Amino acid sequence: SKEIRTLIVDSVERVRNGSALVGQAGTTMGEILQAVARVTDIMGEIAAASEEQASGITQVGRAVTQMDQVTQQNAAL
Repeated sequence: SKEIRTLIVDSVERVRNGSALVGQAGTTMGEILQAVARVTDIMGEIAAASEEQASGITQVGRAVTQMDQVTQQNAAL
């Protein structure tokens, strides 16, 4: 009878500990999801900045081409 009581008490304690661990795991998963969302937002910002830089580089390239054309026209005069 005492052994059974001890086994039951141990089992109840293990269930409590397991429940606490599950709760901690749930909290950790929530934190991971928030971190993933932040990383996703940052990646979106980086992508937008990269597009802006690519557009700026294209504009600089066009300006250099136009300057080259004007320089060649002036040299021909």
